[in-house]
Amino acid sequence: MITNFRETYTLGPEVFREALEVIERSGAAELIDEYRAEARGAGGRPPTGPIYTIKAVLVAALTLLMLQRTPSEKGLLEALANFSDSQLNAVGMGGQDVMGACKEHSARAYKSFQIWLTRALLPLDSGPDLPARRITNGQHRRQLASRTAAQREASSDALERSRHVMNRIVAGSVLEQSPAGCVGDVVTDETIIRLAGTSRGLGIKDDKTRGAAYVGNFHQQDRKTTDSSGATIIQTHKAGFSVGLTVLTRIGRRDALHSVVPVITAIDVHSANGADLEGLAQTIRFQEINGLDCRRGGRGRWPLLTADMGYVTLNGFDRLMLTQKIAHVSRYPRHWGRILPAANPAGVPADRQLPGPIQVEGTFFCPTAEPMLRTRLVRKTEELLKDGEFRSHDARLAAVLPLMMGTNSRPKLARPTRGRVKIGAPEPEKVVKQEFVCPAVQGRVRCPLKPASMDTTNVEAPLVEPTWAASQYTVCEKSSATVTFTAEQFKRAQFDLVPGSWEHALYFEAARALTEQRFSILKSQHVNGFHDMTWTARREPMIKILIALTVAVANWRVQKTASERAHLSRVESIDIRMRQLRSDLGHAPTRTPPRT
Repeated sequence: MITNFRETYTLGPEVFREALEVIERSGAAELIDEYRAEARGAGGRPPTGPIYTIKAVLVAALTLLMLQRTPSEKGLLEALANFSDSQLNAVGMGGQDVMGACKEHSARAYKSFQIWLTRALLPLDSGPDLPARRITNGQHRRQLASRTAAQREASSDALERSRHVMNRIVAGSVLEQSPAGCVGDVVTDETIIRLAGTSRGLGIKDDKTRGAAYVGNFHQQDRKTTDSSGATIIQTHKAGFSVGLTVLTRIGRRDALHSVVPVITAIDVHSANGADLEGLAQTIRFQEINGLDCRRGGRGRWPLLTADMGYVTLNGFDRLMLTQKIAHVSRYPRHWGRILPAANPAGVPADRQLPGPIQVEGTFFCPTAEPMLRTRLVRKTEELLKDGEFRSHDARLAAVLPLMMGTNSRPKLARPTRGRVKIGAPEPEKVVKQEFVCPAVQGRVRCPLKPASMDTTNVEAPLVEPTWAASQYTVCEKSSATVTFTAEQFKRAQFDLVPGSWEHALYFEAARALTEQRFSILKSQHVNGFHDMTWTARREPMIKILIALTVAVANWRVQKTASERAHLSRVESIDIRMRQLRSDLGHAPTRTPPRT
């Protein structure tokens, strides 16, 4: 039942102006109007009630979110009815008496607005043939399978249009495209937005029902705890019918994360997975499309992307990072193998000389380091603090970091072997290669297989004692070797910060904490007025638009707060942790030596 409409509040000019600026800067309203014009057919009846505009709807929804009010369809209509004459003129609805229509017949006015809005957003709906009501999973799968090729193509086009609109809205909320100090470093993660809570009959089996919103899926998060006897107990932490929201958050350079206001620059909405590779690929693409990718060009270092281990384990994540020229910063699952010797590419004779380097948790080392790397090197600082092992870990880093292989090139895709492909033969699948240099040649260690290092290197440099002849490995005989990554090595490789080092541990924890803060702001009832979307419309376009507007409000709040605190100096958490570490160790922490 729709209650009677009344003038519940007067929207201040400042809030309206800020919301209008975001929508106008984004160009989302004009983009949706273009899509509507392309899809509109001939004929139709002239409207008899108020004539609404997409711009008015977007501005109304954004003002409601700024005021921590619920932007339901009734809330949107009520907000439009409360707009002043000047505000209606600004959103293209000059002369429309929305309040009069609502007071005359509230149910009819609401129904008319709802039908208009659904039709206006139809070009963004990838499932116009799917019902917005609860059906079983089996029925839903059969409906998707029965689609024609034309329907599947139309659905794909609508999905692409909705992505453009969402990211235009997000881009409109970012005040600076390329701020000073920005080098392209980002943090990514996925948050789960619940569309329906747990109820009888919901689930993932064919005979279980789905939520009314056809864009989501049933998602359950479990949490492991340990009882007094030491037994592991798995408890359901969160469950419900949900969508996943992948975000890309822009941060400052590695030694000053907050030198750039940490705003969300791109998003993607998809099925709830916890980590979605396609969602990540789309956020990277749209950050670049909207001009918010402020990475350095030329031969500058690759930007860093911090992600949790859920992404590292996905098939294709490593290839995405390489093709996008991004260096990811991540941790690994405990069960992953650690020591992986470099091998010759497929097709090379078995008696061919081996390259020599060994990969340990994403980094290649001299083979003499193998005895020192048999136990896990990558550990949380919380674990080191709990076990009182800061000193022992630093001593271990001082012993093994000098044994890292130097780099003569960046990783690249190339043919497995040199030379041209035979005429008529299929093009071989490209593999990942990188050229490494012996650490003794770079002066970081002394090695008897490199006599020059024994004479010219500082006597304080570690002395390694290989038990093999130089002819056994290419890197020992020729000082450098090109390594062809195996699939396992490529999946684990990190091409910038060294896993296990202090720099990697502190940067990862600081960046991950920062993205968790973004999600906390995003779902705060004190910022947007809600923490889930169980109240929203059931059709896809409005769900996605409201999510994008929610992100826009979070960005607006963060930038406003940063502007108000610009006169205050800020100490980075990484600097604080480094000073605490120095105090605990009694000396400067071991740093990662240069590898080039």
